[in-house]
Amino acid sequence: MKITYEFDNGDIVTVQASDEIGRWILASREEKRRRFRNAITHLTKKEQELLNAMIYEGKSQADYAREHKLDKGMISRRYKSAIQKIKNGG
Repeated sequence: MKITYEFDNGDIVTVQASDEIGRWILASREEKRRRFRNAITHLTKKEQELLNAMIYEGKSQADYAREHKLDKGMISRRYKSAIQKIKNGG
């Protein structure tokens, strides 16, 4: 089974794995996605909006703060809080 990895820097690597290892990797990825989706539901509406703007719209914390007329420090704390909640599983 071929497994493809895409790294943050844009590099893409494909490796050959046994079917057993391949199934384990794919199941692990799906479990991580499930936990992430579940954790997102535990964020406040404001935390969800902030992450959406940063991840899907490519906005920086400074951009978001400026657009919403909010203190950048507050946005930074909101972002850190959201990330911590996700890491803790909600």
